[in-house]
Amino acid sequence: MTKPRHGTRSRQILGILREAASSVAARSTRAALTMLGVAVGIGTLVATVGLATTAAAQIDSEFNALLSTLVGVGAVADGGPSTIDTGATTTSAVNSADLTGPHTGTTREDAFPPDAIRRVAQITGVVCATLWYTIDPNASFTTSIIAARLGEVTPARLVAGDENFARTEELSIAGRTDLGVGPTAWLGAGLADHLGITAEQLPIDILISGVPTAVVGIITDAPTAPSLLSSAVISVRSAQERYGNLGRSDMTMLIRTRPGAAYVVAHLAPLAIRPDNPTALAASAPPEPTHLRNQVNTSLNQLLLGLAAVALLVGALGIANMTLVSVLERVAEIGLRRAVGATRLAVATQFIAESGTLGFLGGIVGGCAGLIVVVAVSAAHTWTVTLPAGLPLLGPALGLLVGIAAGGYPAYRASRIPPAQALRR
Repeated sequence: MTKPRHGTRSRQILGILREAASSVAARSTRAALTMLGVAVGIGTLVATVGLATTAAAQIDSEFNALLSTLVGVGAVADGGPSTIDTGATTTSAVNSADLTGPHTGTTREDAFPPDAIRRVAQITGVVCATLWYTIDPNASFTTSIIAARLGEVTPARLVAGDENFARTEELSIAGRTDLGVGPTAWLGAGLADHLGITAEQLPIDILISGVPTAVVGIITDAPTAPSLLSSAVISVRSAQERYGNLGRSDMTMLIRTRPGAAYVVAHLAPLAIRPDNPTALAASAPPEPTHLRNQVNTSLNQLLLGLAAVALLVGALGIANMTLVSVLERVAEIGLRRAVGATRLAVATQFIAESGTLGFLGGIVGGCAGLIVVVAVSAAHTWTVTLPAGLPLLGPALGLLVGIAAGGYPAYRASRIPPAQALRR
């Protein structure tokens, strides 16, 4: 007895595939509608994976361009948590020192020497730096003396910043972009809206804690410090003239760095500013928002993957239904095949090949559609498309598996039909 040659086995497989393709082509309309369910499911899945990967890469890019380039430096004291208010959020210090007061008994004002900005600017990777103060977390704002007497007062945070404040915080300002030397201020967009002030009215005089002040600009965007949209900013010189000793206020240095230099600058800044006592200061660079990003991506992925799973299930049921109908329509053909020597395995293999072909074709269509969606959405948002390796092959491979699984029961039914009973039909 001779063993079947490799060429014979290959011809058998090719014959099964040709018959499967012919059977699908003979029922082209029904096959197209059946493949649609698989195509929708796989297209949704491919688009979900592609968009999630692309969006995650975009989030990383935005983070590197903004938050990862901002370093905060503050004075430290014994006791309490190590935190620095960078204007955007409160972040943990690089060392274990405390930021509620000086470590050596000095005031916050003493912690920063007069040439602190110049010293920091000499560190490689520093773009610009600024010193700012929270003068009053609940200053009163009114548009006129009459409004103040009527009790129409709006409480908001009052901040003092130097000439580099707007550049370091990357503020977008409608109106004058410098505060000058007079009693002038910028209002955050939220505060300005609450007071009924628009950019067209600038400059306009208001009262800040009873002091006449000219509003010369409105902060329309503060990407790294959104709290400034509900605050007011005056110059350091004006703050010193009005409030005197700023050492009693909340002093922080903000340093804008080049991408990738934030953590190095955070470690070097205290030594550069206070070489005599670097432990009097602590610096922080905002950590990467990994948890938030992962939480957003996970929620979005779960929703879209759920929709993809439902669509795939519908597609699989469609393939199973079409294959089962095909079995019932071809009972006589099945009986004839069995009568001329076809085994149950051969009959089952034929129908599994047909259902697998449907799934494979649906996977190709769905995979291509999903990739087109990823490219289109990315282009609309000016994103760079980022795809996992092997994603283009996911559609056809998954479609083939779904088709084979869906054809399992109809193939089993076909293989169990008795030849004699089939030929009598």
